[in-house]
Amino acid sequence: MRRRLLAFAVLAGAILAGCSTAPKGLAALDREMAQEDALPSYVAEGVNLDAGSSRLLVEHLGVRYFAANGPDEGSQCIAVVPEDATAWVVGCGGTLSSKAIVTVSARDGSETKLVNDRVDADRPEYQGLTRIHENVLISTLSHS
Repeated sequence: MRRRLLAFAVLAGAILAGCSTAPKGLAALDREMAQEDALPSYVAEGVNLDAGSSRLLVEHLGVRYFAANGPDEGSQCIAVVPEDATAWVVGCGGTLSSKAIVTVSARDGSETKLVNDRVDADRPEYQGLTRIHENVLISTLSHS
């Protein structure tokens, strides 16, 4: 009987340890906030997210990509903010997936994916996307 209890305890520990490897969101949100991390006021006031948690992930070709905690526990958001302030977009999704958190589309048809840390961008579902930050993949389609 004692061996069964020990075996059960080891199995339960392994299951719980496996659960602890679930995605926990973006490590980038854990760093201290800097001045450049603040969302522009016109974005922060227009969406339901924790603007105080925003962090600038990357600036690429005149577009700033911010991450922030979402309105619900376990959700995170991406804000795609081009220099032209009229075409910004925000989307939020759950961090429980081991892959993409959320995908947003801009008016021009381009897509941006916010992905969890350590996502393999070479997977087939990310074909046609370019990694510009550990957590940001963008479509490489050209628009005229």
